[in-house]
Amino acid sequence: MTEMARTRFIDSVLVDPGSPSMISVSDVVAFLHAFPSTPVIPYTSMSAAAMKAIGELAPHGIAQVLIHRIDDSPSRLLDALRARQADPLARAVLVRLGPQLAQLSGRVRPAVERLFREPHAFFGVADLADTAAVNVRTLYRQFEAAGLASPRMVVLCARMLRGYLWLREPAHASSDVVHKLGFSSRQQFSRVLSRFTGVTPREVQRRPDDDGFVGRVVALLSTSAPAADADLPRFPRE
Repeated sequence: MTEMARTRFIDSVLVDPGSPSMISVSDVVAFLHAFPSTPVIPYTSMSAAAMKAIGELAPHGIAQVLIHRIDDSPSRLLDALRARQADPLARAVLVRLGPQLAQLSGRVRPAVERLFREPHAFFGVADLADTAAVNVRTLYRQFEAAGLASPRMVVLCARMLRGYLWLREPAHASSDVVHKLGFSSRQQFSRVLSRFTGVTPREVQRRPDDDGFVGRVVALLSTSAPAADADLPRFPRE
């Protein structure tokens, strides 16, 4: 579980703390401290062992529990997973960009919101356009009219924002973040992060400043005249 979280995009983790032969409470607590941005949801049965484990996890921020055959209908399970995937930094960026996002069409705005929730699913502008069910030219026109940076810059910022979130976590090395974000090297990632946000990966790891970073990302996205798209990195599909 730890290795997967270090090397892959993980939306959330379902664990059964009522099965100590598979995972212990101490394993779950260690994971929570190592990857605080990854939602962990206990999914277990009604048993004395499970309820004891849930009680031990409660002080560590586990507030939601899914009970087998009670809370696990497809719709309720999906709602629970989506609710726990909210990245607080991405949410803060979207809130501050509210006036610009309000000017986008009804199909484009949800696509942008999904981009910031699931940046790993967007490798470029074409993916954003497909999700919004518009062509690339329409996407560029709408972003410019709304006072937003180019769609390609928006894709880059969504990935950098997630990279910042990972960099400040104890279990993520810079190389892990570079691999998961799709940059070609640590040097390229460091150069891009420093150029557009003014901070280096090492500075994020040593002295994270969430409000400051969110402000820099919002500033990047609030101008319709960013750096030329040709200067922005491209992300190969996995």
